[in-house]
Amino acid sequence: MQALFSSAFYSDAKVMCQIVDTLGPLPPDWFEKWEDRGDFFDAKGKPKPGRHVWPKIQGAFEERVQQFRRDDNMGEYCKEETAAILDMMVQMLRYRPEQRPTVQQVLQSDWMVNWARADYKRSRMMHSA
Repeated sequence: MQALFSSAFYSDAKVMCQIVDTLGPLPPDWFEKWEDRGDFFDAKGKPKPGRHVWPKIQGAFEERVQQFRRDDNMGEYCKEETAAILDMMVQMLRYRPEQRPTVQQVLQSDWMVNWARADYKRSRMMHSA
């Protein structure tokens, strides 16, 4: 599985561009303060023509998680689980910290309740046997 964002081969500015492409526009006050924004976006926040545009989070999940799972014969997440994972991730990756869910809210998310906890319990039982 690959990281959602990677700075291994990119400058900080390009990683920031990837984050904005993937997660959506920065808050306006953050966008205005980002000195390198003009290298990647026009004044309205649209990607400049001719540059690579990174996929939105759904596409990134497909490329970096689902494809990895297929390649390693791990099986894909079903559509319902994928939707639950993405919903949780989108909330957790909100730009402004005060808009992100608390740990308790994450633990009560659809994905945690309906998939992660059951997998965790199965894993614990397998390791204790």
